[in-house]
Amino acid sequence: MFVREQEFSPMRRRRKSRFANSMEERFAAILDLLRLRWQYEPHTFVLRRRFDGSPMVAFTPDFYLEEFDLYVELTMHKRRLVTLKNRKVRLMREKYPEHNIRLLYLHDCLSLIRPVRSYKEREKVLRRLIPWASQEHYDRVRWHRRLVRRVSSSGRVHFLGKVLSLGADWAGKECIIWVYSDHLDIEIEGRTIASLECAYDNRKDKLLQVQSKVLIDNEPLEGNLLPAGRRILSLVQEDTGNASHGLVRCYAQASFQLF
Repeated sequence: MFVREQEFSPMRRRRKSRFANSMEERFAAILDLLRLRWQYEPHTFVLRRRFDGSPMVAFTPDFYLEEFDLYVELTMHKRRLVTLKNRKVRLMREKYPEHNIRLLYLHDCLSLIRPVRSYKEREKVLRRLIPWASQEHYDRVRWHRRLVRRVSSSGRVHFLGKVLSLGADWAGKECIIWVYSDHLDIEIEGRTIASLECAYDNRKDKLLQVQSKVLIDNEPLEGNLLPAGRRILSLVQEDTGNASHGLVRCYAQASFQLF
C-alpha cells in the first residue's frame, strides 16, 4: 500500500527543519493548540507502478490525524503545484478509497493559521478543519491557558501561584499545563499524566480552587489505590515564595511514585 511508514509520535514541538515551509510549521502549531495528535509525512502511497512493479508515481501527504484517520495535504501558492497535488489527491482517492484525505488550499490555510486566542475561535477552526468532529473533540479546545513549564530537579512545577509536585521521575522534563474552567491537565511527552479538578477565573487569570480529586488516565483514584501499579505524585500547594514560614496549604495530596 505504501513504501514508507514512520512510528507514530504524540503531539509535540518539532524542529523547524522538519517542515518544508513555514506554513506547515504554523499548521502544526494550530494542531497542537487544538490538542490533536498528528504525524508529519508518515506514509508514502504508491499511485502508479512501472511494468516491473517499481514505484513510478508516489504521494506523501503532509499530515496525518490519527483520531480522525484523516490525511491533510497543504497546497502552495504556485498554480503548477496546486494542479499536481489535485491530480495526486484524485488518484489516491481512486486507488485507496479506504483512506480519507483533505486538500487545503492557500486561502484555507491562511484562515486556519491565523491567531486563535479564545476557545470559541479555536472551536471555529476545528469546525472548518474537521466538520464531522464530535462534541468531545470540540470540548478539548475549550482550554483558557496553555502553560509550558520545565520540571525542576526536585520534581516541582510552579504555575499561577501554585506548586505542583510531580516527583523526581519527571525532573528536567518539559510539561504542558492545560487550564480549563473546571479542571487542568498535566501533559508530559504527549501524554496526559494527571488531571485535577479546579475552579479557574479567566478574567483574573487565577486558580480559585483545586479539588482533592486526582485523575490518572482519566480514571479517578480512590485513596492510595493505583491502577496496574502505576504511581504518580500530585501535590498542589500555595506558592508562598518562602517555604520556611510553613504557610503552605495543600489542595490536592496523593503521594505516589511512577516507575
